[in-house]
Amino acid sequence: GAARREERLLCQLTAELGNSLSLPETVSGFDRHLRNLIAYDCLAVYQVQENRLSPAYVNGANAQLFCSLEIPWGEGPSGIAAATREAVVNGDPRADTAHSQALPDATTLGSTLAIPLESGGEPIAVLALYHAAPDAFSGEDLRVLQAVRCKLASAVDHALKQERADRVASVDILTGLPNRRALFERLDAEIARCRRNRATMALLVCEIDGLSRIQRPSG
Repeated sequence: GAARREERLLCQLTAELGNSLSLPETVSGFDRHLRNLIAYDCLAVYQVQENRLSPAYVNGANAQLFCSLEIPWGEGPSGIAAATREAVVNGDPRADTAHSQALPDATTLGSTLAIPLESGGEPIAVLALYHAAPDAFSGEDLRVLQAVRCKLASAVDHALKQERADRVASVDILTGLPNRRALFERLDAEIARCRRNRATMALLVCEIDGLSRIQRPSG
């Protein structure tokens, strides 16, 4: 019965992936289902960027602390997972939060389970689970993550590529400033937020003479 329940939950978990090209929506749905299989207090997905890892999605205890991290390549459980392409089980969360712009010792978490997510043989991100208790993660927890790692890596890769494409499409080539598309996307989001919160907003429109003569800085 336990095996059938796990199989059903894993099917729900993998079915959730790929339903959205938005990284927050993709990972938040994954996060919601994963909590039925593994006990943890915080989940983070770090994007690999050159020689460091930056948070792309964080949810749970101490989320604000993890949102300010810039983890060097090969340091902390998450950096080691990216560099070695191997999972780190029950690593010290403080080795990750040591690179926070906030108070590095502010975390109340005691253990980390981190696995690399790869595309084309290269690490693109790291999934890190954090738990308040030390040595909280087991081999069974790692097995569950290994079972969904490829599907999650593919979904994260597609979402990151879509985000990059959206950023390029929302920038004026000449000035490097947000273009009309970016304006209306932001406006739609703010209007939706105000409707949800029953708040008001104001829109200030300015016309700048000679903007076309401004050259975008190189590099």
